[in-house]
Amino acid sequence: METKSLIIDITTTLFQQKGFIGVGINEILNACNLSRALFYHHFPKGKEEIVIKISYNHISHTGYGWGGTITGCLTASSVK
Repeated sequence: METKSLIIDITTTLFQQKGFIGVGINEILNACNLSRALFYHHFPKGKEEIVIKISYNHISHTGYGWGGTITGCLTASSVK
């Protein structure tokens, strides 16, 4: 598995278990067995950048994309 994907996968699990605030960079580094330099090479803005990537992945995989709606969901035009 690619290093960046590994970081995202492990960090996703950590965030699910402990929440964003409950997980520190050192915990991510230990869980991924990474150096600080390698972590910041992939995510220069730290945890904030990872949570954005995780959120984007979730939106992309669930179908709740920016450009459309899911069948059965309310849209602005359907609410009067």
